[in-house]
Amino acid sequence: MPGAQMRTSSPPPVVALVQYAADADHFSGVDSALAARSIRPVRVNEWELPDLDALAPGALAVKDTQSPLALAALRWARARDVPTLLLMDGIVEHRNTFHNPDAGDAFLRPAPVDVVACAGETDRANLWSWGNFAIATGLPRIEAAFPAPLPLDRRGPLLVATAKRPAFNPAERDRLAAALIALRDAAADSPWRGRILWRLTAGLDDAIGVANTPGPLADALRACAAAVLSPSTLLLEAMAAGRPCAILHPHDGPLWQDAMAVCRDADPRSLRAALTSLADPSDADRARQAAAHARMSAAAVGSTAADRVADALDRLLRGEIGAGPGRRRELQPVARIPAPLPRGPRARVVSCVACEDTPIGGVMTWSLRMGREFAAQTNDPRYDFRTLVIAMQPGAWRSDDFDPMADPHTHLCAVDPLAPHHERVETIRRALEALAPDIVLPNYNDACSMAAALLRPRGVRTIAVAHSDNDSYRDLASTYDTWSAGVGVSRACMSWLAPIAALRPIAQIVYGVPVATHDSPRPGAAHPAAPLRLAYIGRIVEEQKRVGDLIVLLQHLAQRRIPCELHLVGDGPDLHAWRARLSTADLPGIAVRIHGRRSPAWVERFLPTIDACLLVSAYEGTSVVMLEAMGRGVVPVVTAVRSGVGEWVRDGENGVVVPIGAMADMAARIGRLHADRALLDRLGRAAWQTIRDSGLSIAATAAAYARTFDAALAAPIHPRPSDTALRPADLWRWNLGGPSPRAAEADAWCEHALRDAGFTRIALDHWRDNCDAVLVRSSRNEPVSAEEIAAWRARGVGIAVSPHLRQDGLPARALAAVRAAIAAGAQRIAVYPPGRHTRRIAEIFRRELWSDSPGGFPFVGFLDDDARPGRQTLGLPVVPPRQALDTLRPDTVLLSTDAHEDALWARAAPLRAAGVNVIRLYGPGPVPPDVEVTMQGAAHAHGAR
Repeated sequence: MPGAQMRTSSPPPVVALVQYAADADHFSGVDSALAARSIRPVRVNEWELPDLDALAPGALAVKDTQSPLALAALRWARARDVPTLLLMDGIVEHRNTFHNPDAGDAFLRPAPVDVVACAGETDRANLWSWGNFAIATGLPRIEAAFPAPLPLDRRGPLLVATAKRPAFNPAERDRLAAALIALRDAAADSPWRGRILWRLTAGLDDAIGVANTPGPLADALRACAAAVLSPSTLLLEAMAAGRPCAILHPHDGPLWQDAMAVCRDADPRSLRAALTSLADPSDADRARQAAAHARMSAAAVGSTAADRVADALDRLLRGEIGAGPGRRRELQPVARIPAPLPRGPRARVVSCVACEDTPIGGVMTWSLRMGREFAAQTNDPRYDFRTLVIAMQPGAWRSDDFDPMADPHTHLCAVDPLAPHHERVETIRRALEALAPDIVLPNYNDACSMAAALLRPRGVRTIAVAHSDNDSYRDLASTYDTWSAGVGVSRACMSWLAPIAALRPIAQIVYGVPVATHDSPRPGAAHPAAPLRLAYIGRIVEEQKRVGDLIVLLQHLAQRRIPCELHLVGDGPDLHAWRARLSTADLPGIAVRIHGRRSPAWVERFLPTIDACLLVSAYEGTSVVMLEAMGRGVVPVVTAVRSGVGEWVRDGENGVVVPIGAMADMAARIGRLHADRALLDRLGRAAWQTIRDSGLSIAATAAAYARTFDAALAAPIHPRPSDTALRPADLWRWNLGGPSPRAAEADAWCEHALRDAGFTRIALDHWRDNCDAVLVRSSRNEPVSAEEIAAWRARGVGIAVSPHLRQDGLPARALAAVRAAIAAGAQRIAVYPPGRHTRRIAEIFRRELWSDSPGGFPFVGFLDDDARPGRQTLGLPVVPPRQALDTLRPDTVLLSTDAHEDALWARAAPLRAAGVNVIRLYGPGPVPPDVEVTMQGAAHAHGAR
C-alpha cells in the first residue's frame, strides 16, 4: 500500500487521467469531481506522456492495462512509486477474461495497479476474488451518455448486436452464428417480424445473411424498443438507455451478467418466448432487469459515477486504499519478436509487411501467396519465403476473419509505437535477425528499410519492390539505395526504378492471382432484373484510394435512378468518416453493405457474386484486386491511373476506364451496364480471358521472383559504408522530439550503427576535417539544421542525429523563426497548437537553450481550440485562442503545423486584428476562402494536433 501521507508533488495534489486522445472519454466528469475535492486533474494522452515528470502527479489513473499508452504510464508510475488506479472500460466477462488470446496470461488476476474501479458489484466481487482491491463505482462514460433513460417508442425495432469481438475461436463463432440464425428465424414468427435492426460484428452479418444498419450505435439505441445483445458493455448502455434487454450467450461456462431474458441455446421456443417478453414486458420482467442492472452498475442517490471515481482517487492519494499483489505484478512488454528460426537447406527470403491499422491489403495477399507457393515447390526448392508481419500499432495485424499468423510461413513482430525511435528500428532488426534471412524485402515501410540496412554488414541482401507508382516508393528506393536488385509491378514503376538502379538487376513482375478455370455468367447477366452488384475491395483511405469518390458515384447513380448494391470490403483510418458521410447522403434505390476486414480466401469466394469491381484511385502500382476480379470474370470499372490499368484494362473491350475523379462519367458507364446486361457479360468474359491468356499465375510470379533472388545473391555487396539505416524517410511516423529519458542509449545505438556500417572516423556534433561520419548527439546545445546536414552529406559523410533520428532540421527551422521574431521585438511568444508538430520541435523549449538570451525564456504558453481547464504542456499553460489575450498576453504566435497552416492562420485572424504578430513556418500563402475564420469552438483538423 502507498504510504499513509498524502502525496502532494505541489499544492494542490495532482491526479493524471491517462487515455488516448481519440478515445471516448472514459473519465467524463471526473475532472470536475476531483476539482471539487481540491485536487488538480490533468489529462495525459499519447503525445503528452513526456509531461508527466513536470506535472508530478501524486496518483495516476488508466482505463486499461494493455495498451502501449497505459503500460508506459504505469511504468512511469512504478519507477516513481506513484499509486495507480484502473478505471475499467467495460464489464468483466468470463470468456473475455479467460479465453481472449489477446488478453495475456492471468488477465486481471490481478490487474497491475493499486486499485480497480469497476462497473458494479458483480464485477467487484470477481475482481476482489482475483486479488484486486476493487471498488464498484459505475462507469462515468456510460452515465454521461445516458444520465436518464431515453424516450421509448414501442413501435421501434429490435436491436440485435454483438460485442466488438464476439468469438475467440471457430467453435464459438459457429455456435453464435447458429444462435443468431435461430433468433432471426424466431423473430419472423414474433411481434418483431420485419422490425430488426442488425448490428453484428466480425462478419456475422454475412454469415447469417442479414444486412447491418449503418450509423452511430447511439442512434440505434435511441431508435430501438428493445435489444438482444451478447454479454458486453453495450448491455449496460442499453439498460441505462431504458431498453428491455435479453442476452444471447450460446456458450459453455459461467455467465456473470443478467437481463430480462437470457438465451443460452438456439431453441426456437425459448427464443420466441424471450422475444415476446421484450415486446411486452411484465412487471416481473422489469423487476428482474432492474435488479440485474443494479448488480452490474453501481448507483447511489446524490452521487454520480464520476464522484465515486474521484472519491477513490482521493482516498488513493491519502494512502487509505490500495494494497494487494497487483502493484507487484510485472508489466508486459508491448514489443514482440519471433522465436529464432533454425536455418534450413534453402536460402531464406523475408518479406516485411507492416500494418499501421489493418492487415488487409494487396501486399499482404501477395506475400502470403508467395510463401505458400515457394513452400509447395518440390522440383526447384531453392528458397524459403517467409512473411514477417510487423504491427506498427497494437492489434493492427489482427482481423476478425483473417489471421495471417495461421499461416506456418508467417511470423509476427510487434513494435511499441511509444518507444524511442531507435528502439522501434532495433525491434524490427532483432525480429529480422531471428529469422536468419539471406534476402529481405522491406516493401513499403521506411522502418523496415532501416532495419534491413542494419543487416547489410552481415551479408544480407535487400530487394526494393516498387508496389506503387508514387513519390513514396521513389523516395524509399532512392533513400535506401543499398539494395541488390529491384522489382517494379508495372511499366510506370519500371520507368523510374531503372534510373535509380543504374547497373543493378531489375525486373518487372506483376502479381500472380488465382484464375477461374472457366468463365461463369455475371450475376447481373443471369438475373437481368436484379440491381447491379458493385464492390470496392481495399483500404478505406482518402489519400491514394479516394474513397470519398465512391459516395459521389452513388449520388450520381441515384440521380440517374440506377439501382445497385455497393459492397464495401476493407478497413482503414477513414472508414468512420466515410460512414458518417454515407449516413447523410440521399441514395434512393442504392443499397450499401459494409463488410469490414475480410481474408483473401473470403474475397476469392466473394468475387464470383459481383458484377463489377470498382477502383477510384489517384494512383496505383498494379492493383491486386483488379487483377483478381478480372481473373474471376468480374468487370473492372476503374480510373485511368498512370500505372497498371492501361496494361490490363482496355476501355469498352474488357472493362470500363474513366478519368480520375470523373464519377459522373463512371455512373453513366455503369448505367449502360445496367441497361445492357449482354454488354456486362461480354466485358466480364473478356476480362477473364485477358488474365487467362496472359499466363499470369502465382506460380509464374514465384518463378520470376526466384530469378531475381538469384541475381541478388550473385551480386556482391558494395563495400562502401552507408548511413541508410539511420535516415527516416516517412517523417510523419517519427513524432517524438525534445529531451529523451534514454538519450545516452540512443547516442550509443547510433554510434554503434555507424561503426557497424563501416564508418571509422566519426566526428561528434559537428563536421571535422578527415571525418567520414558525423554523430549529432542528444547533448548538442543547438539543434542541427537541414542546411548543415545537406552540406555534410555533400561532402560524402554519413550522418546520424540522436536521439530521434530525424534529419529534416525542423527544430532548427522553428528556432530560427523564433529568434528572428525576438530580433524584431517579440518578448512573449505563444505556440499554436501543442500537437504532434510541436512535439517534434520540443527541443526549442529547453530553458538552457535561452540562458544567454537577453530577454530570457520567450515562451508564455500554447493555444489549443480544445484546451481543458488547467492543462499544461511542456510545463507551460494551454488556453483556448479566445482567452489568449487575457491570460497569456502574447505579442507573437508561432503556428506549429505543417498540414493545416492555412486553417490555423485563418483561425488566428482575431489575434492578428488585435496586433499580435502571427508567424508561419511554411507560408506565406493565400488563405483558402472556405476556411472558417472563427475562434469559437473550432476543432483542429485531423493531424494538426
